[in-house]
Amino acid sequence: MNAPTNILQPFNPSEDLLLELLCREIKPDSLRSIAEADYGHGATAYLKILERIQREKRIPKLQFDTALSEVVALTRWQQPEQTTSRSYDQAQKTNLKIAFSCTILLTVRSEWYYNRDGEHTAIIRLVQASRALSAILPDLWKKVGGLLAWRVTENETASDDLPFFLYGLLLCGLHGKLATESELLALTDHLIAEEGWCRAHLQGQGSLQIDQGWLLPLTPFDQLLDDWRTTAHWLLNASDQIRNPDLRRRLLEIAGWLQQ
Repeated sequence: MNAPTNILQPFNPSEDLLLELLCREIKPDSLRSIAEADYGHGATAYLKILERIQREKRIPKLQFDTALSEVVALTRWQQPEQTTSRSYDQAQKTNLKIAFSCTILLTVRSEWYYNRDGEHTAIIRLVQASRALSAILPDLWKKVGGLLAWRVTENETASDDLPFFLYGLLLCGLHGKLATESELLALTDHLIAEEGWCRAHLQGQGSLQIDQGWLLPLTPFDQLLDDWRTTAHWLLNASDQIRNPDLRRRLLEIAGWLQQ
């Protein structure tokens, strides 16, 4: 994967800052809940690894597929709670568990995890959970943007996933005001170009799902596609605050494509 440096630079690419932040915030009962996500199977061993991650604020070397992937992947599927609560009530604890699990999935080294299909599901769940958690953690969007920007060029991310990472960056940039409007316009243009390239590539392979709208044919699974579609409303709302007419037009175009 690659993208021009000037597109990623405003987001300060970082592998560790989001994980470090969430490790400071997550509570022991939330770690236990993640460890028990697979009906309690292997919970004791999972909890020890999660506690080590929290303590060291990094992912230690491990065979992730057998050691931890099941419970964090299952936690990723939980529906984030849309709340503006400024305390760690039950809703925000759920959001923190989801964000923590998705961050682990997006951070773990590729050589330790060979089942990374469907990363778009971790991206959308992380963004959804962060939207609510930003009421508690005002610096959160910056950390999420930093992780997604790092992943654009690191960790052997598949080229077909690039548009999802770039779109996640766009949402972070709009919500967190992480970049200027001209920088967001450059990101948006690159995103549209990459989506078109991936679409053409998949169409040439005969694997394009032509009944889906923009961005969505790039995944062979109907997983959380409605969640991606709901972000069209985020773009519509954000466009009302945009002064740059070219950026506003791009956001309205993308919103329309997502709703097809």
